[in-house]
Amino acid sequence: MSFGFVMDVNAERYHLKLDTVLRMDRWYSGYESTVETTDINHRLRLHVFEGTPGDESIITRVDMAVSSDIAPAAEDYRQWGSGRRTTLEIYQGSVTLLKLIPRSRLTLGRHLFWDAFGAGALDGLSLDIAPFSKINLTGRVGQTLRPSTARFGYLLPSPVAGEQRKRGYLVAGRLRLDVMDAIHTEFGYRRHFNDQLQREEISASAVFEPTPWSSNTVLICTDLIFKNISEWRIQTGLSWNQNRVSVEAAYLRPRFDADSIWVAFAPAPHHAASMSASKRVGQLRMGGRLDGTLFQTQLSSLEPFKTADWSKENTAKRGSLFANYRFNGGRTQQGLVGIQGHISRGYGGDFSALSTHAVIPLTSNVSFSRVSIRSRLGVAQLSQGSSSPWSGLSSWGLAGVDWRPDDGVLSQLAVEGFTGMPGSDHVRIFLAVRMENFW
Repeated sequence: MSFGFVMDVNAERYHLKLDTVLRMDRWYSGYESTVETTDINHRLRLHVFEGTPGDESIITRVDMAVSSDIAPAAEDYRQWGSGRRTTLEIYQGSVTLLKLIPRSRLTLGRHLFWDAFGAGALDGLSLDIAPFSKINLTGRVGQTLRPSTARFGYLLPSPVAGEQRKRGYLVAGRLRLDVMDAIHTEFGYRRHFNDQLQREEISASAVFEPTPWSSNTVLICTDLIFKNISEWRIQTGLSWNQNRVSVEAAYLRPRFDADSIWVAFAPAPHHAASMSASKRVGQLRMGGRLDGTLFQTQLSSLEPFKTADWSKENTAKRGSLFANYRFNGGRTQQGLVGIQGHISRGYGGDFSALSTHAVIPLTSNVSFSRVSIRSRLGVAQLSQGSSSPWSGLSSWGLAGVDWRPDDGVLSQLAVEGFTGMPGSDHVRIFLAVRMENFW
């Protein structure tokens, strides 16, 4: 593979990233057959700033990807792919005007946003106004994009490659009040609709930070269509010196469009509680996390403040530990070695895993030859009530090389393998090139 790129840029006004990845993948389909695919992906991310640094007047953002499948044969690709050999995916394409209206920020085009509900995306207009130092108002209107969901709620919006992914219209608002330096409150509203109302929610959150080492968050979201609470969350975090402790309790309910059939197959609502802690001693950071989940599988007990039956089938318990050590590999390069373990018991079966990872820089007297080797090894055990091709003992590994000929180019070559039950092996080879200017 050969790749070249030349552009005259000013790093103070232009932030540029261009990734090119060639990937060869071989995996077991689960239908007693093996699938082999090869594709090449390009992703361009560009931010352009107009004006002096710190006093910009216009910000332009472009984030897009072009993907081409060059194997397998066309008839096999129609079975395992989307039916298109080449796709253009636009993540963002927007212009932000900071001085058009005093004390405001106007964004036009395709853009992402965050509020008390999480992440969202739209093709349209967002207007942020701060009439007073303690008040910030935001209004959004436009054509909404289908969100990507994994279990619950918004995670990240899907890129849009065609009109068929459009999902009606969006009207949203946000009010942020900074009552004092230690208290921040936010209220949000979202309405998704086309010829029918698909989703309508309101949300409120508050962050209380009485000291530099303490932070407390409360959040609640209500679904106005189904007349229920879709999420509540309480979190407390402490941080001092190099130590961190966090405790969280939450209730999560599946969120789908009102006209979606997938709501019938959604995971059950659940209550969850977790505690995490980490500590740093010199170059060593170690920590762990414990969490428990109680699924509400009984339709008669779906109230957000009423727990379900405490039976073994409705509960899950998880725990994880990690330790990472950083060391100086020469000049500005840093190395990392670490180990982590994970265990899960209950809902969905029993799972345990142990893995190690390392990034080791190779020193050289040649200034442009900054090379690091990368590795990851692990083993896992999965046990389910019913037989599955993935049950039993499995292992995986990765070996690769990172090369930086200069500060603006990163090249990576890696081979990844997985093996488990007979026929469930997985092999992936990829070559990646990144070009960037002080991103």
